[in-house]
Amino acid sequence: MIPTAGIRRGEAPYVVDGVARDLLDSVPDEGEFDLLASSYDNLGNVLHAETPFALWDDGRGALIDGRRLRNRTGSTFAETVEFANESAGKFLLSAANFIQFGGHSVARRLAYKRLREDLERLEIPLVVLGLGVQAPRRWNPRDHALPPEAIDLLKLIGERCEVVSVRGEFSASILRDYAGVRNVMVTGCPSFFQRPQAFAELRRFLGGPRPGSVSFSMTNLSKPAEIELLGRAIRERQMFVDVQTGPLGEFSDALRREPELAPVPDALKAVLRGAPGHIRDAELRDFFRQRSVRFTRAADWMEMISREIGFSWGTRLHANMATLLAGRPALWVAHDSRTIEATNALRLPAVTLSEALEMSTEEMVMSVDYEPMFDHLSPLFWTFNQFLKASGLPEVPLRF
Repeated sequence: MIPTAGIRRGEAPYVVDGVARDLLDSVPDEGEFDLLASSYDNLGNVLHAETPFALWDDGRGALIDGRRLRNRTGSTFAETVEFANESAGKFLLSAANFIQFGGHSVARRLAYKRLREDLERLEIPLVVLGLGVQAPRRWNPRDHALPPEAIDLLKLIGERCEVVSVRGEFSASILRDYAGVRNVMVTGCPSFFQRPQAFAELRRFLGGPRPGSVSFSMTNLSKPAEIELLGRAIRERQMFVDVQTGPLGEFSDALRREPELAPVPDALKAVLRGAPGHIRDAELRDFFRQRSVRFTRAADWMEMISREIGFSWGTRLHANMATLLAGRPALWVAHDSRTIEATNALRLPAVTLSEALEMSTEEMVMSVDYEPMFDHLSPLFWTFNQFLKASGLPEVPLRF
């Protein structure tokens, strides 16, 4: 995932260190802006990608030519760099999981090379937010290597940035040990900081009656443990948040058109069994027709959470982050290196997949402990603001 943002200078009514803080005449109108998120195949990525636009004021002060700057195809990234050189004071790169161990295909190595070459053409300061490295669950540095194209890209990022924001200590160690990049700061996922008032809202909610539905999200349809968790969500009539485009969303859409005829995706057939405790065909269809929700705008997603959700859980990192940012409690089911790394860095409540399988939903709700996060909010914000300050960007005050 390589979303980008150009920050324009010189034409805003109020400019701080080259960062436009007020609306510019060239910002798309409300309707055009609303359509931008629909270009993402994973709405969870929007929370990460939109961080530069959400951190300051209402965010649109940092938006120029939004369609081009949000286009993530390699063919237009070079155009984005050219545009930023002509029009921007800084180039912000929201980067998560584009450095990966394993699967070093020719196409991926070429993508690393092209990104490095494009960034080499950048004439303005580069700011990288939340860089994350993805690794297999059973990762061993003696058994896994990065291709030289990835290492060269990391070296360039270290050279061009005053300091590199990374998701967690694992990502920091990869930059240090594989590329010799030492100007690294562990900030956690930057999306965590984009709505500071959410933490006070969460504390108030936790101290009250906690109304609302339970929502569930999942990542891997081929993983039996996640399918088992989905079965629980179906049986309990929880809300299913469909974050990524794919067979589940297509199934939900088809059900709304033809409830009886829509073919069940192969990935869901594992939950259709005749034994007690499994899901009947009619029950599955009714669930995905009535309880599955999908959004094209993050704002609509957050509004729904604030209005209807009292607790969320599952393996989707940013589905739970959206719940947190809406001031509601979430429990992360840490199933891979990125969720483990992010939840550790930000002191977020998490359980493993095996633990989630052993716990009831009620036990999950009762077990959620946000005190470690609350206790560390000040140092977490202090660290993130040190990164922003070093990068020449306005700091974000904690409202708690």
